[in-house]
Amino acid sequence: MTTNLDCFTQWVAQATEVRQHVRGHIQYYGVSGNSRALRRYVYLVSRMLFKWLNRRSQRRSLTWSRYARGLDRWMPKPRIVHRFVPETANDSPGSPDGVTLQVRF
Repeated sequence: MTTNLDCFTQWVAQATEVRQHVRGHIQYYGVSGNSRALRRYVYLVSRMLFKWLNRRSQRRSLTWSRYARGLDRWMPKPRIVHRFVPETANDSPGSPDGVTLQVRF
């Protein structure tokens, strides 16, 4: 019984690390124009986690539909955190906070 509990505790710790990793990735790469790449990254991470969860036995322990239901509540949603494009016509042509970004090439 202790071994099963230790394995479950280890799995929860790994799943928490995956969630924190995805949240950090979204915070860093969540800029305007990158939503498609964020969605793809979250999808690929969830597929990889599904693959590893189903390796626990020789038969499939989870179906994708059951896994996706739990994943909707657990995995952070991909979203744009930093907007570099004005949202309305009244905003300044620079960044949303009114500061013009200068880039050197």
